[in-house]
Amino acid sequence: MNNTTTTNPHELPPNGSLLADLDYLNEARAAIALNVGTPTLIGYRKAGVGPKFTLIGRRVFYSRTALKEWLEAGGTLQTDDPPRKLKAKRPVAANLARRRAVA
Repeated sequence: MNNTTTTNPHELPPNGSLLADLDYLNEARAAIALNVGTPTLIGYRKAGVGPKFTLIGRRVFYSRTALKEWLEAGGTLQTDDPPRKLKAKRPVAANLARRRAVA
């Protein structure tokens, strides 16, 4: 029988790990702590308006201190990442005019 274990990204870091000792949460647990959905927290991070985070490999972690500071600031602190440019959308009127011209 194979004794290797796979880590579930939605689980807390194992007891005795440095991340658990330092009171860090993964994205899913941080979202639960903030009472928002994980996609919402990811969106905050990508837009540069979420709590400060730590990246270890591809995994994102939040310290409880960073979550608390972000909440106390009214959720307005910037993350360390620069905001990503969002794709501009066409105005609704331009889309309607274009559809009418094609039809």
